[in-house]
Amino acid sequence: MLDRVRESVFGVLGASVEGARVLDLYAGTGSLGLEALSRGAVEAVFVERDPEAAAVIEANVAKVKAGDRAAVVTDGAGRYLGLASPCDLLFFDPPYARLEDADEREETLDLLLRYVEDVVQPGGHAVFHAPRDLLAVEDLVGLPFAEPRDWGTSTVFFVSKGA
Repeated sequence: MLDRVRESVFGVLGASVEGARVLDLYAGTGSLGLEALSRGAVEAVFVERDPEAAAVIEANVAKVKAGDRAAVVTDGAGRYLGLASPCDLLFFDPPYARLEDADEREETLDLLLRYVEDVVQPGGHAVFHAPRDLLAVEDLVGLPFAEPRDWGTSTVFFVSKGA
């Protein structure tokens, strides 16, 4: 996610980040979870299946001295579902290739729905990042209220789970 898109996302989330327990799936470099920690989240779990990327996240966590509030899990998002602790804020930013193939897109959207249902706490939020024009709200059938916002080549869906 580009820096300006990330900044816009956190502008929309506003005060809901303060005190949140964050789960950053498909974490990449960990930029979303780290930004949440810098804005007052109490903890963040980063899930990234690529060991090299997970090592980068660990280095970034150490660099910002957030090791006491962060955990890095080297695993796939699908396998981690049964192990995930409840969270208030879920970042879901799968590789674009997972969304371009119809079967993988369906599997990925189902996984997002399961995380929202099983892991995101009532009153919590999920932030789903996708390529612009690849998905529409209608593709997110079954998810609670999803508001799309377009920035450049990205669409970010803000999903709110009712209290």
